[in-house]
Amino acid sequence: MKTILQPLRCAALAAAVLLALSAAPGLAASKAPDLDGDGIPNLVDPDVDADGIPNALDDNIDGGYAKSGPHRGQYLGDHLTNDNPAEKDLDGDTLSDASLAERDIDGDGKPDDSGTELDIDGDGRADDAAAERDIDSDGRNDDALTEDDIDGDGYDDDDAGEDDTDGDGRHNDDADESDHDGDGRDDADDDDDDGDGHDDADDDDDDNDGVDDNDDDDHHDGPGELEYTGQLVRTAAAPATATAKAQISIRASGRVKFEIELDRVLPGTYEVLVGEVLRGSIIVRPGDNDGQIEFESAPDDPGELLLDFNPAGMSIAVRFGGEDIFTGIAPTPGPVVQPQSFGSEFERSPAAPENAEGSMTLKIAATGAVTLKLEIKNLPAGSYAVKVAGVERGILVMKSDEGQTEGDLKFTTNPNEADEAMLDFEPSFQAVSIEKDGTVFMTGTSSGPPPAP
Repeated sequence: MKTILQPLRCAALAAAVLLALSAAPGLAASKAPDLDGDGIPNLVDPDVDADGIPNALDDNIDGGYAKSGPHRGQYLGDHLTNDNPAEKDLDGDTLSDASLAERDIDGDGKPDDSGTELDIDGDGRADDAAAERDIDSDGRNDDALTEDDIDGDGYDDDDAGEDDTDGDGRHNDDADESDHDGDGRDDADDDDDDGDGHDDADDDDDDNDGVDDNDDDDHHDGPGELEYTGQLVRTAAAPATATAKAQISIRASGRVKFEIELDRVLPGTYEVLVGEVLRGSIIVRPGDNDGQIEFESAPDDPGELLLDFNPAGMSIAVRFGGEDIFTGIAPTPGPVVQPQSFGSEFERSPAAPENAEGSMTLKIAATGAVTLKLEIKNLPAGSYAVKVAGVERGILVMKSDEGQTEGDLKFTTNPNEADEAMLDFEPSFQAVSIEKDGTVFMTGTSSGPPPAP
């Protein structure tokens, strides 16, 4: 029923657009792009090329043999399929698919941010399909660092208004949304759940559901993330039900966040003193009963203040009307080290295909957590033994994905996912090989920090 009714809605909309165009002084409807010459502009034409296939089902929306209209029997448009990276305007409406103004990429009448639009680029692959790696067909893969609007709906992936990052019809905070960025990897296997270019270990809102990780019941600390919370003591001057807490968060990159949160307090302005120095204020607006102040070592969100002091172990006082209503001590984190990252490449053996490639990345987080990740492409599908210094340490599985194969294996000092292996060996400057049934396919040497003098 939906397939039948949608073109009818589009046709009605097209008629309205044509009427408006013809009524506008000095503006002829013929000037609007109309590939098949049927009098309906491409912008609202349910079958742009008149090939009898509705845009929503057409694997080349703006190219095909016309079955009706003045160009019947002729090939119209281009030969670029919807999933061709060279195709920059799927529906031929002159709006680039990557343009903020393009809100219906495949021209099927359903806006890209609609909950009923489940194949944004009309390539026949559902937006939540594992094989769909470029949801908006803009030539940038969903997990590419340069892709900042995965579903092409005009909202940046980390925008506060983007509540469905991959446009699959499931909101970011839905319990059954397990692949927030639609890159084909379950969030449990993904270092960047929401695809905003920030690793989860360095992201305050991993799933972009609008709830800070510190307050998100669905959030679990990943490797290299540590959070320390301390409750502040309510004084007699505070409302009987009021509460407050101080929290220090350390990300894998070394970024540090310090925040103080008030709950169930009266509207007004609260002065915040840390180490007996006035650091800022918390404004609780009428109608609200909570508020917070945030300090960040590298502020990147509105309202964050520069953390240019070390709050660990410092005294805290929150004042209202000249009286201390909360007092306490900021929590003291464990040791923090300088985060570091080291990379190296694998080399192919004669047994490996010519296009096989691989890399190793060793990361040391600010918390001291260490991870070694191996990533391999284009070896034949199957399971491979990973040997480090001649000792088998794990199994890497190569899986087929759109004409190529990919596989990865992560070792970490604090594994918390099913596919992570325990890093219980020296990872730096070790000989690493990828083998199968005694045949060596890839070899390399891991990198790492220089040895201490």
